[in-house]
Amino acid sequence: YWVGSEIVQRKSSADRASIIAKFIRLAADCVTLKNFNSAASLVYGLYATSVTRLRSSWSKVNSKRLQELHALEALFSTTRN
Repeated sequence: YWVGSEIVQRKSSADRASIIAKFIRLAADCVTLKNFNSAASLVYGLYATSVTRLRSSWSKVNSKRLQELHALEALFSTTRN
């Protein structure tokens, strides 16, 4: 819940977009360090309902970061388990 609460408590959509991008970078860095548990927690936090409904914030996130997030989502997908 920490990821979601950190994002939602920001007042402007630009601030929320900035922290979303930071969490995506942090998750990617965790994967690089082979800290998959922390990376998965960050990714799942980004997909919390309270965060995904912030459409104006998500629209301001850099497309490169969104591509990283989609790659992380594919890495942690449970569809082929």
